Amino acid sequence: MDSASKEKSLLSMRLRSRLMRALALVSMSFVQLGWRSALSVFHFYIVSFFRSDPTIARAIYVSTLGQRILLRSADMGTFFEVFLRRQYDMSQLPDYFAGLFRDFQDMNGTIILDCGANIGLSALWFAHMAPLTTIYAFEPAPENLDLLRQNVRPCPNIHVIDGAVWHEDTTLRLRYDAANPAGSNIDASGAVATRAFSIHQFLAGRPNHSYLVKIDIEGAEDGLFSCNAQWVRNASILVIELHDWLYPGESRSRNLLRCIADSDFDVLLSNNNLFCFNKRGVVIPADSEMRTESFAR
Repeated sequence: MDSASKEKSLLSMRLRSRLMRALALVSMSFVQLGWRSALSVFHFYIVSFFRSDPTIARAIYVSTLGQRILLRSADMGTFFEVFLRRQYDMSQLPDYFAGLFRDFQDMNGTIILDCGANIGLSALWFAHMAPLTTIYAFEPAPENLDLLRQNVRPCPNIHVIDGAVWHEDTTLRLRYDAANPAGSNIDASGAVATRAFSIHQFLAGRPNHSYLVKIDIEGAEDGLFSCNAQWVRNASILVIELHDWLYPGESRSRNLLRCIADSDFDVLLSNNNLFCFNKRGVVIPADSEMRTESFAR
């Protein structure tokens, strides 16, 4: 087979793969979200096949939310995880833990920190599931922030924070990958400067609130949990995606695991996330408990 034939065969295989993936997502959308959302996903893919620029955002109707959201082709993996695989749906967990989340949902004055909010899909999911909460969506990538703001505009309880989370208030460097915007990460060689916020300080300014913290920060959990992580002990629920698989041999989860081991949580693994439930239930922290402590070794 000559090179031209090989290239044609490879393109044909890629097209078939994209078609199969599109059909699978349309089918899952029908099952999970209904016919209107399935038609919207189908239309999204039809347009994407003929206009292949992955940076162009297009709308998909999500019946769970009752609104349209904007996505790029590269964001479909996140759409799948949040709305089709329902990775943050704690009602699917065993009854005891689902009940702890219901307690959190039903309580006024609760806070959710969405650390690594990307284009807002997880924030929208939590706003739908826990409408009484105030949600702070942290996202450092400028290309994601524009879509994040547009997607959460219908939800006044979601507040967008332009920046990353870290163990101190500082400035960091961000590496952005247009082909994988959800994989943008903190990197000393990154081209983009971003403000970073200390969760310790952020929560210290909001005492006497029960809080849930969702963390998906592409390996930066190593630095986040290196010190000033006493806030963890007062979290009602932590939802964390680890990234040791992305950085083999670097033990990026070490500080986090030490921090959790030093706290009083039940820990479950579901859909690539650690769900950590405080054994004290819905916790209302006191100022005196927001101490500084290092978990790095």
